[in-house]
Amino acid sequence: MDKVPNHLRPESLRQAAENLKVLLAEANGMCGDLRRLIKEAKEATTINVEEAVDEKVNDLVREHIEALGKETAKAIEDTTQAIFKRFDDLTETMLGTRTRDMPPIDEIIRVQAWQEEMRRKQQ
Repeated sequence: MDKVPNHLRPESLRQAAENLKVLLAEANGMCGDLRRLIKEAKEATTINVEEAVDEKVNDLVREHIEALGKETAKAIEDTTQAIFKRFDDLTETMLGTRTRDMPPIDEIIRVQAWQEEMRRKQQ
């Protein structure tokens, strides 16, 4: 009459409890594995982001250095050409071949010498 179903018998309940302990231990192990995998994924993501940022910064710095190098080279070339032009002008002036508004240097020297002589005579 009082027949107890099999799944409620003490042996069955003990077996179910043992099975639950095993399953719980496996679940705890899986949770630990998941935590470890999540941590590794976060670290990998952080490393990947840092590498990407470093790469982008390096690319930008490289581009700016190249641009600065080109601008510097152009400025040096322009300045060098201006200096050469001034030396050419000075050479033309000293040789008396200058065709601009300025008289040749030898004429300037003769005029200054003549003016100095005139001052001396006036004194």
